[in-house]
Amino acid sequence: MSKDALYRSNQKHFDEEIGDIYAEARNSYANRLYYDFWSAWMLSLVPIKPSMIALDCMGGSSEVARVLRPQVAQLHCVDISQKLLGYPVQDEVRPDVRVCADVHHLPYADATFDLVFIRGGLHHVAQTFELALSEIGRVMKPGAWLICAEPNDHNPLTRLARQIVHRVSDKYEPQERGFSRDELSRGLRTSGFVDEAFFNFGHLGYTLIGNTDVLPVFRNLRNRWLINSLILFDRLSTRVPLWKRLSLALVFRARK
Repeated sequence: MSKDALYRSNQKHFDEEIGDIYAEARNSYANRLYYDFWSAWMLSLVPIKPSMIALDCMGGSSEVARVLRPQVAQLHCVDISQKLLGYPVQDEVRPDVRVCADVHHLPYADATFDLVFIRGGLHHVAQTFELALSEIGRVMKPGAWLICAEPNDHNPLTRLARQIVHRVSDKYEPQERGFSRDELSRGLRTSGFVDEAFFNFGHLGYTLIGNTDVLPVFRNLRNRWLINSLILFDRLSTRVPLWKRLSLALVFRARK
């Protein structure tokens, strides 16, 4: 599938098929708490300065803004979906700039951003993710940081679990898939990134309250004790050597 065909397919998928479900799930109480934890955990892996100009790339309604916007000078959000970019949120923390655009053709000058944040975006363009990384690298300043989380296909068990979910759920597009660490590492090097590092993230909490668009059972959960317990489980899971390899997400950082 060409870049333009992929763009049209993804845009239709979010604007006409699952945009409302996706945005409503992300605005649920449990999901918001989990995503704030996830955002803070990812951002702790890169140096952040108040003078930075940051980009939430393929950010949808920009859940990371609640955590990132107070820490930087300016936050932009780019997504292909007008529906997600304009979706109402429960608080006033918004990106300074929201742009509807294709990740393969970002409407910014070279060397614009000090930090780029991506959460679950590249797997929507898995067939052309290296081209997307190259374009993202183009708009990053020398020495800028990329921090990204994508579905983890590095472990055979998590890969099998994901394949089963993709078969039984109608929320996925055929071209969506996870990534292995080796594949992402090659893509980063090909696209001119250096100093890459990989981290495992996402276990029980990720499954139950981090993906309520796909598994809606806990979408209306409001028990703070249970939510915090699931978050704590995932926080501790990142520190257990063998267990963390079964994570459902693979987080990586790299420098331009």
